[in-house]
Amino acid sequence: MTSPSNDLPAARVSSPEGDRQPEDLALRPSDAETLELVAQVIDLLPDFFYVHDYDMRFWYANRRAANYFGYEHKEDLVGRRLEDVDPHPEQGQFFAETCRRVMREGVPRLTDDLPYVRRDGTPGFLRQHDIPFLNPKTGEMMLIGLSRDVTGERDLATQRLRAAQLDRELSIATQIQQAFSPNCGSGIAGVHVSAWARPAQYAGGDFYDWGPGRGGAFCFGIGDATGHGVGPALIASACRAYARVLSGLIPIEEILSQLNGQIAFDLSDGRFVTFAIASLDPADFRYTLVSAGHGPTFIISRGELIQIDGQSPPLGLLEDLSPDPPATGTLQPGDAIIMLSDGVFESPGTDGTPVGLQRLRHWVKDLANLPAPQLTEALSGRLINHLGDVPLRDDATIVVVTRDP
Repeated sequence: MTSPSNDLPAARVSSPEGDRQPEDLALRPSDAETLELVAQVIDLLPDFFYVHDYDMRFWYANRRAANYFGYEHKEDLVGRRLEDVDPHPEQGQFFAETCRRVMREGVPRLTDDLPYVRRDGTPGFLRQHDIPFLNPKTGEMMLIGLSRDVTGERDLATQRLRAAQLDRELSIATQIQQAFSPNCGSGIAGVHVSAWARPAQYAGGDFYDWGPGRGGAFCFGIGDATGHGVGPALIASACRAYARVLSGLIPIEEILSQLNGQIAFDLSDGRFVTFAIASLDPADFRYTLVSAGHGPTFIISRGELIQIDGQSPPLGLLEDLSPDPPATGTLQPGDAIIMLSDGVFESPGTDGTPVGLQRLRHWVKDLANLPAPQLTEALSGRLINHLGDVPLRDDATIVVVTRDP
C-alpha cells in the first residue's frame, strides 16, 4: 500500500498545439503551486473534506476536519484511522463500516440529516457526501468525503415549521374570536347597534357583545383585558361569557360586583379587565350604564356630548367591589351611545401624537346624528387616517348604539 501523504494527486494540464506562445507558457503556475492553491481553497470550505483508503486511514484532510478531530495541523491527521481519532469510538466504528460499504458498492451517496454526536457530546446532524474512487496509481478503492454540520439549518427549518403552525393556530384563534362577536342589529325596534374592532396582534384583549338581557331589556357592553395577544384574548372570552350569562339573570346594577367575583380567581397578579355594560328598556328607551374603570363612554343627547367615566376600579384588582350608582337616562330620538376602548384614543399617529380625548370628543360631536353603522364606519375611518402606516400599539374597539330620529 502506498503511504498516505497530504498532497493531492498532481493535476495535468494540456492545451492544443499552438494555443499559447512560449512566453505565455512560462507564466503558467507549476503543479505544486496549483495544488497549494487548491488546498488553500479546500481549507476555506465550511465542510469537513477528507480522503480515506479502505482501511479508513486519512490520506488528506482540510483544516476544518483536522480541528474537529482535535489536531491543530491537518498534516497530523494524515495516516491515522478514523476509529482511532473519533472522540466517540462507537460512532467512529459505525462511520467506518458505513464508508467501507459505500466503497464496496462503488456508488456515490448523499445522506441528509445524518445524526451524530459532536466532539463536545451534544447531538448534531450532518449532510454527508461519500464518493468512492480508485487510486489511479494502485487501483485501491478509496473514498472522498464531504460533511457539513447542518444542525443549525435543521433547527431553523424546525423553528420555521413551528412558526407556520403557530401562525395557523393564531389565525384560527382570531377567526373564532371574531365569530363570537356580533356584527350589527339590536332586537329593539328603532334601535341599531354596530361595532368595529382591530386587534394589535392576532387576537385581542378587547371584547364586545350585545343581546337580550333580564326582563326583555337590550344589553350591550365592551371590555378590555390588559395586554394584547392570545393570553388576554382568553381572559376576554371568559369575561364575555360570564357577562352574557349574568346580564340575563341579574340587574345591571349588580353585574360589576358579581362579574368581579367570577373572574378575580382567573387573573394572575397585575392583570385586570376594564368593562362597561348598559341595558336599554324597550318600553321607554331608558338606559342604565355601569363601568368598571372603562371609559370614557360618550352619549350624544340632543346635540350635547355627555361623558361617563367608571363607577368602580377595573375588575380583578379588588376581591370585593362596591360600585357607585349607575348612570341613567333616556335615549331620545337621534341620540347615540358610543363605547370605546383606550386603544382608540391612545394610539399615536404618523407624527407620534395620540388621538387624545379632546380630538376624540370633536370627532364624536362632528359625527352626531348618523345611524350606528355609518357612525361606526366614519369614526373608525378617522382613526385609521390618523394612524397612517403606524401599527396599533393596543387593541381598538368601537361600539355604537343609536335610536332612530
